[in-house]
Amino acid sequence: MTAPLVLDYASHQYIAVTLQASSRFFQEPANLPPSQPPLLSLTYVGPVGSLPDVQLFSIPKSTFETVKDQVFATLGDMPDVTSVNLQVPKQRVKRGGDDL
Repeated sequence: MTAPLVLDYASHQYIAVTLQASSRFFQEPANLPPSQPPLLSLTYVGPVGSLPDVQLFSIPKSTFETVKDQVFATLGDMPDVTSVNLQVPKQRVKRGGDDL
């Protein structure tokens, strides 16, 4: 079992990229972002859970607002990518005895 990813939502935004089943990036997902601005600020974090086709990338919040449209457009236009989603942290709710 893989250890959970340690994410810092205070300083970074996280982007989940879903790859096509035939994607050449399954072997080296860190090579997914082309080496061009603004994608140079993306850092590969790892797979999302046990989903081999969903990869997580981070970008500093200080950079994100100025380049987000370009990042989503560039990644979304790549032939190996089926979707690009901003990950938003959600508060988990613990169920009590009465909620069952």
